[in-house]
Amino acid sequence: MYNVGMGVLDLDKQKPAQSIWTSSTQVYDFFSIFLERQVINVAHLDLSFIPIDYFDQLLHCRHSEDGQGYLNLLMMLFTEFYQEKVTGQHKIRLPEEKYQLMSAQFLIYVQCELLRRDKVISYLNEENLFNPNVKTIFIVDNADGMSDLQTQIQNTQILLREFRPT
Repeated sequence: MYNVGMGVLDLDKQKPAQSIWTSSTQVYDFFSIFLERQVINVAHLDLSFIPIDYFDQLLHCRHSEDGQGYLNLLMMLFTEFYQEKVTGQHKIRLPEEKYQLMSAQFLIYVQCELLRRDKVISYLNEENLFNPNVKTIFIVDNADGMSDLQTQIQNTQILLREFRPT
């Protein structure tokens, strides 16, 4: 593809893991997109309208130190947003390990959304993902369909519940 202002773009070229986030403000842009599309709110995290390219970018973060740092920053933004809406306090201080745990939980939720899109599960919801004081819960309608994620779910202290329609 050719863009007059930018020269030739090689869309097939793989980005090295350390250059996933190309600008220091991109994580804020990413967070803004989540807010604009009303993906994140206090009651529910809805990833159904997020393009798969965004998921790819997020999932690649775990492969580099820089990527993990950007993912932790994104979790800080999400957590501060959540806390401000719930408690009115904007700034909170958590240990880095807590952000790393929340990052891992968020990436598992992204993988669950991909399973939902592949029709392995049809119902997906979360509780307390950005509340650092309460155990994170994922609710799905087919826990058996998530067998590939079971170890990750256990290692990240997520409680998996099965949704049963009434």
